[in-house]
Amino acid sequence: MGVLTVIEVSGDLTAARRSALAAELAQAGGAVLLRIASAGLPEAELGVAAAVAEVAALCEAIENRTAAVVAVLSGQVRGAALELALAAGARVARQGAAFGFSDAGLGLVPGAGATQRLPRLVGAAEALRMLQDGAEVDAVTAFATGLVDALAEGDGVQDAVRLAGALPLRKGIRDGRAYLATVAAARGAARTPAQARIVDCVEAALMLPHGPGLAFERVTFEDLCASAETQGLLHARRAFAVAADAAVPVARLGIWGAAAPAVGLAVAALRAGLEVQLAAESREAVVKALADVAERQEAEVQAGRMLPEAREAEWARLLPQVGAAGLAGVDLTVMTEAGAVAGPRLAYGVALADVPVLTRFESLAEIAANGAAPDHVARGAGLARALGWVPVVTRQGGPVVLRLATALAEAVAWVEAQAAAQDAGRGVGRAALAQSLAAQGIAGEGAARAGVADGIALRCLAALANEGARLVGEGIAPSAAHVDAVAIAAGLMARWTGGPMHQANRRGLMVLRRDLRGWAADDAALWTPAPLIDALIAEGRGFT
Repeated sequence: MGVLTVIEVSGDLTAARRSALAAELAQAGGAVLLRIASAGLPEAELGVAAAVAEVAALCEAIENRTAAVVAVLSGQVRGAALELALAAGARVARQGAAFGFSDAGLGLVPGAGATQRLPRLVGAAEALRMLQDGAEVDAVTAFATGLVDALAEGDGVQDAVRLAGALPLRKGIRDGRAYLATVAAARGAARTPAQARIVDCVEAALMLPHGPGLAFERVTFEDLCASAETQGLLHARRAFAVAADAAVPVARLGIWGAAAPAVGLAVAALRAGLEVQLAAESREAVVKALADVAERQEAEVQAGRMLPEAREAEWARLLPQVGAAGLAGVDLTVMTEAGAVAGPRLAYGVALADVPVLTRFESLAEIAANGAAPDHVARGAGLARALGWVPVVTRQGGPVVLRLATALAEAVAWVEAQAAAQDAGRGVGRAALAQSLAAQGIAGEGAARAGVADGIALRCLAALANEGARLVGEGIAPSAAHVDAVAIAAGLMARWTGGPMHQANRRGLMVLRRDLRGWAADDAALWTPAPLIDALIAEGRGFT
């Protein structure tokens, strides 16, 4: 086989790493072993056409080498990094490796060849499952489906050398009729534009030669990149990354209190795999709380949503305590009532000075820093993540979610009042109002993801953006991204909209101000433009 060049591909595939990888591939004289342990492109370059084009060029350089290229995969190999692996002649998976694509969740198709190469390895059904649904695949499943060619023993080098000597391996689509039947079924089940376009690309893998298939995928990717829905989804992802701030993992949770909020939190934390120390002032209160936890767990078992063995495992992680001293050593204590508790604390349902305050709304966990130590705030964000909630860190003076929800409710009430004042035959009924809002992703997920918002939706969008501008201007929301993250996580706006501040930027702040000034006579408190809007227009900037 001659000289074997080993190239490391780890961490984010930044512009510098992509350039270095291209140079290393060009300089390699013989067979190449790619050690890949990467989750793909950096967050800021997701959906950036130029970055994806560079990854596509790397994939073609790997695929077109005359000497063998084998990839050894470990850890989380996702997105663009997995596309590099698909371009290799063979793949070896180390123990614990996992693979996946998240493009569809961002309104995209992969842009570096995955829709063409993956079906040729695993068939249409498995390719569509991974590409459309974002399903993660472990090493054993990857081997069973043909995504990887061997499971590594040790570091995988010897397996890679063996496969390199056996290339080319036998690959290809074997049953075209079954393939097309799978594609047809997937097209009928597609729920989003991205999922439908993924089906088109996977079909092209069968119907077109490899080169034109890659070109078809590229055009599809660029087309989706320019869509309003994709831009909204990408903005939402970045907004959540900004708004969560730092997060410190929490493994051992303390809960102070024994009423319903404490019991509900204990049940959720146990289900998430945390160790829970539940404490209260009196033994009677602790006993009552334990009984409530047991009752909820038994209901889950009886309903078939929990196995008895799982209940016993959860119960073993629940440690009852009497008095605050029993909370020593926990990573974070959630205060559901006032008490003399030391260490990192988070207030939930109770107001405490200099303690972060958690407000829960739908999947949102808004954490108001409240002047607390950054470490305490970060632990609160870590707890929210562990429980499957979306953490958004704000400042004192909110909660932001309540202010936004109130503004939306007032705008809807104004529209309803105007409708009621009109002729019954010409008025806007509740069903029509809800449909109009949902079509624009306001307080619901509508099917109509394109087109121009009507007057009703524009009023509501403007009310949300105006209140968001007030929150940023008052220093309660650290940035417009925080407002968007809160609005989306709380269900006030659909994820694909990108949130009210993103929508305002798309229309333009001068247009927003014009509308608000025109409506201010109707309700000055609701529609008068926030001072921040004037300031940003004067500076030629949008919401950031």
